[in-house]
Amino acid sequence: MIRIIEVAVFFAPALAFLLWRVAIARGLDGPPPRQIALIFVGLLAMGAGLAWYAAEDRLGPGLYVPAELVDGRIVQGHSR
Repeated sequence: MIRIIEVAVFFAPALAFLLWRVAIARGLDGPPPRQIALIFVGLLAMGAGLAWYAAEDRLGPGLYVPAELVDGRIVQGHSR
C-alpha cells in the first residue's frame, strides 16, 4: 500500500501539469485557484500522514535482533 502512495506522490506534479495543459488546449483558463489550493492541501495532508506513519512504525533502539548464523543455520532476524 505504501508503494502505491509513494508512486502517486511521485507522479502527482506531472499529472497536475498534464491536466493543466489539456484544460488550456481546450480553451479553458486552467483549473480554478480554489481547486489548486485544495489539491495542494491534500498533498500536504498525505505527506504529513506518511511522516506520522513512518515515525509511529519505527522500532526503538535495541528492539531488533538481526539475523545470525547458529550451528551452520541462519536464524531469522526478529523484533523483541
